[in-house]
Amino acid sequence: MELNSKVLYDKIMGCWNGKNIGGVLGAPLEGRRGVFDVQSYLQKDMDGNPPPNDDLDLQLVWLAAAEKYGQQLTPEILGEYWLTFITPHWNEYGRGKGNMTGGLVPPLSGHVENTYHNSCGCFIRSEIWACLCPGNPDLAVKYAYRDGVIDHSEDGLYGELFCAALESAAFVESDRDTLVEIGLSYIPEECLVAIAVKLAQECFRQGLTWQEARKRMMQEVPGTFGIQGSTDGNTEGFPTSPAGNDAPNNIGLMMIGWLYGENDFGKSLCIAVGCGEDTDCTAGTLGAILGIIQGNARLPEEWLRPINDKINTLCIEKTKAHLLNGIPGTVTELTDRIAQAIPRFLYRDMCELLPEGGYRVFSQGNLFCTARAANFVPGIGGVGFSQDRNPMFHESFSPMTIRKDHHMFRLYLEHPQGVFLRSGDELVLRLTVEATAFSCQQWMNIRIYAPDFLTVRPGRALSLPLHNTRQTPSVVELALSAGDPLSGGIPAGEVDVLIEVSLSGRHSYDVIKTRLYIR
Repeated sequence: MELNSKVLYDKIMGCWNGKNIGGVLGAPLEGRRGVFDVQSYLQKDMDGNPPPNDDLDLQLVWLAAAEKYGQQLTPEILGEYWLTFITPHWNEYGRGKGNMTGGLVPPLSGHVENTYHNSCGCFIRSEIWACLCPGNPDLAVKYAYRDGVIDHSEDGLYGELFCAALESAAFVESDRDTLVEIGLSYIPEECLVAIAVKLAQECFRQGLTWQEARKRMMQEVPGTFGIQGSTDGNTEGFPTSPAGNDAPNNIGLMMIGWLYGENDFGKSLCIAVGCGEDTDCTAGTLGAILGIIQGNARLPEEWLRPINDKINTLCIEKTKAHLLNGIPGTVTELTDRIAQAIPRFLYRDMCELLPEGGYRVFSQGNLFCTARAANFVPGIGGVGFSQDRNPMFHESFSPMTIRKDHHMFRLYLEHPQGVFLRSGDELVLRLTVEATAFSCQQWMNIRIYAPDFLTVRPGRALSLPLHNTRQTPSVVELALSAGDPLSGGIPAGEVDVLIEVSLSGRHSYDVIKTRLYIR
């Protein structure tokens, strides 16, 4: 399907105005548990100057990174922007920062010792990838994954993938139920996010009121967000999840707002906020979805007028370094810049530059996850085949896997036993190498660089065949051990292990690094 440039622009602007409206509407009740009667903004006399909201703030930093790097964006690049320009240190944001400053790269940074890896902080960042990849959820999910693993994993991450796919598809598909099924096709069927979404649908089909649906959601997919900062506590006696397990519950509440809102923008957002919990997240994400579907021109003036196109920020560090082109101060500027960046993200079969200027966008033929139907997806620019365009590669490896792409091979370094090496024990790392170019069988050489006090089994240098098909990757397990520090002067603390992979008879090589902690 082709996206007309005028329609595309209107939907992008609708997305961000919807995001801004929902975030502002939900902010006063964020962290509150209960059923609330919300009819309009709770803030009085905004006069076109809305309060800031981190749900939108964070994505303005991603915009700067997207404008500079385009398709070359990696989790490592986004991580550097996160450390440099994102100011909050709370919960998952702080744990992701702490892990990265401790030397753990994404996706390890989002998972290791992260109590909040299933929280709401990354599904609220999905809109930027949907807008940069309109009508192409495969691609939107790819970048959403690279974003989410900085400070989340598992259900926290699945929440962002679900929203990014749904929002990207909403540029060319408006049916609510179809969009939800598209989003679900990109996440594991048994994950809690999927369970919460299906529960909301079930409640709606059974004719429950939205208040009754909320009660079932709180009972069957519990969360803790509404009681963590509340002086009232858990007054309704709902079961609670471990702290930080809030993405499934809140995505379920967002779905309740969408289902019971009967396609009415204001009613949908008010119901979402009326369910309580992480209200700026639920209403902000729902506002963005409805804004894409309806377009900016159809958003009610009563909701647009108080924010008056204005974006205020709170969570961005603007003094450390220059953010390319600065931070947008209006939804119009944000929309303009995203529209300019889109051609840098879409492959040539998705975007055609027009001789008279501008471009037109084509959606992927099947909006559902293409990886479910085939092992490989047509590659970049229609040349060959590439796993790069397969949005589901994250399901093949745990969140304890570092990925490194090279033009000749792809490296995966798994940490099946974690990153903590106890003296006297062995810690296994699993290295998988896939060929990515040239149809020839090769030999690869592997060298491990680690401190002398570490023993590496089967050795610090070895050679393995590298086959020319992904069905037969080369895999080697490396067992690391350290002796007793009381007998050998082995230091406790952090240690770096570097693994160099080179090809016999070729000049190409790459190094993948991990940091371990000796206890």
